[in-house]
Amino acid sequence: MLPLGAASAAASVGATAERIVNREDARASSVATAGAVSVVGITVTVNEPANRKFANEDLSDDETATLLARWQRWHDVRVVLGLIAAAAAARALSDR
Repeated sequence: MLPLGAASAAASVGATAERIVNREDARASSVATAGAVSVVGITVTVNEPANRKFANEDLSDDETATLLARWQRWHDVRVVLGLIAAAAAARALSDR
């Protein structure tokens, strides 16, 4: 998932920069960029470290439940941000 997320974030940053340089409306692409970059940030700082703990550490049932609840909350945030980013990217493309 990281290569896909990173590519998405890079593409949206590039699209936003191109619109700004050409003095075009960059609002929708800026929202797409913020969403994509946020998804990658959450993945790298919250979800991937939790995945490593699940795989490599001997967690108690309580520790597992707590970590899983945190993972799920942040995953839900990632999903919402991803949907917002996708909708904004579609809007930016339709503005062309």
